[in-house]
Amino acid sequence: MLRLLDVFRPVITGKLRDMATQTTSVPDLDLNDGNGVPQGKNDQTATRAWLRIVVLVAALLAVPAVASAGSSRTLAINCGLKQYKPRQIILSCGDAGIRVDHLKWSSWTSTKAVATGSYTENTCSPNCAAGHTVSRPVKVTLFARGICPGQPGHVFANARFAFPKGAPPYAYRHFGFLCPV
Repeated sequence: MLRLLDVFRPVITGKLRDMATQTTSVPDLDLNDGNGVPQGKNDQTATRAWLRIVVLVAALLAVPAVASAGSSRTLAINCGLKQYKPRQIILSCGDAGIRVDHLKWSSWTSTKAVATGSYTENTCSPNCAAGHTVSRPVKVTLFARGICPGQPGHVFANARFAFPKGAPPYAYRHFGFLCPV
């Protein structure tokens, strides 16, 4: 894992490629004259050193805000999309023949999300085109926080379904989501 210090080491030491012609040493600074302007052997070098420090401090202050904004929410996978508190999750992306909809989320944390809604399934009898849908009340629990390779952020990898009034035929009790492509 890349450490934050490793990212900013070139800024601290002044060894960035585009600064190759500049000095690589931090000057002796004398701030005791009271005017707040860095004084050193070379004022231009001192100004560059202060600029490096300002950039470093600004970057360090920005990194936690960006990191927390991007990583705090775990998202649901919904047919190739990542969503926060979706009203519907389609389980059979090809024809939307199995889905949970009318979802009302009672909790959503980084490790688990819980909702109630309807589990709707096409019976595919006599075939899927001529089949009809059946719906049952369902409690949906998303869990197993993970990451999709090469994609930012976290997602819920699995869902569990509980049917308080009985499950429709062939209903999923557990479902594993595929990462969006």
